[in-house]
Amino acid sequence: MELIRNVFVEKRLGFQQDAEALKNELNEMLGFNLSPRVLHLYQVRGLQNEQLNALKNTVFSDPQIDVVHEEPFSFLDEPHFLLELLPGQYDQRAEAVKECILLTLGLSDIEVRYKTLYVIPEATSEMLVEIRNYLLNPVEMREGM
Repeated sequence: MELIRNVFVEKRLGFQQDAEALKNELNEMLGFNLSPRVLHLYQVRGLQNEQLNALKNTVFSDPQIDVVHEEPFSFLDEPHFLLELLPGQYDQRAEAVKECILLTLGLSDIEVRYKTLYVIPEATSEMLVEIRNYLLNPVEMREGM
């Protein structure tokens, strides 16, 4: 069984439009004054370490505006949740990564899954449930694992 490698990508300060938009939306719609972080998690099966390292700053991120983390970092100690598309839903981000890997490395037997990670340090468990329920559209997504 091949190892699944996780790549966490977060926008650098000054480029965090998604997190800023979410902050404003949570304030307006739910009345929460929080500072969320939004990370993109790519789970890749079928790449070796050297191949993954070669793709980190070209396929998974733009080094000028993104920070790449391979391991879960401090968010494990903070309130967080994952959202992912339901099986059968077209995942444009995962498909784009697979196509780029095919073009750059010539590998076609790669499996890629994409999830969005929301880290909300100041949230209580009740707030986190309310935020997750607000963001989750059960027709197309589910809570990730």
